[in-house]
Amino acid sequence: MRRFLPFLTVISIVTLASAASPQKDIGAIYAQITEAVNHKDLAAYSRILAPDCKALIDGKAYGRAELVATIKDQMEMFNGVTWPRTFKRFTATPDRISDAVDSHFKATLKDGDGKHHKFQSEFSAEEVWVRSGKTWLLKFTTVKSGKILIDGKSAPNG
Repeated sequence: MRRFLPFLTVISIVTLASAASPQKDIGAIYAQITEAVNHKDLAAYSRILAPDCKALIDGKAYGRAELVATIKDQMEMFNGVTWPRTFKRFTATPDRISDAVDSHFKATLKDGDGKHHKFQSEFSAEEVWVRSGKTWLLKFTTVKSGKILIDGKSAPNG
C-alpha cells in the first residue's frame, strides 16, 4: 500500500479577506478546500498557495511546485471527503495570520488496484497566511503531529 504525506492539512482556496473577521475568512477557505478536493479542482486548490509557499512535513521541506504535484496525485485517490478543522490558536494582523489548527480528514481512498478503503487522517499544524490584495495566501505550514488510518489500521506517514 502506498504511503501518504499529510500535506492535505496545509492547502486552502482563495477567498476575499474581510477586515472584520480573518478567522472566518480562513474558516471559509477551509470549507472551499473540501469542495475543491471533492470536485478534483487542482487549479482552485493551487491558487491559495503563495508563490514562495513552503511546507515542513515529517522533517522534509516542500516547495510550492512539490506541493502542487503531490496534491494532484493524491486528489485523484480521494472521494467523499469531509474535512472539519478546529483552531487551537489564531493571531491576526491586517496582513498576516498565524494559527495552529487540528485537521480531521475522512474520505474513501481508491488504491492502485482499484480497491476502496476507509481513509482517515488527523493532524495538528501551524500555518502562516499573508494577505495579497484582498486574498489570503498560505505562506508556510508545519505539520506538528498526526496519524493516518486506512480501514481502521495505522498507516505510515510520508
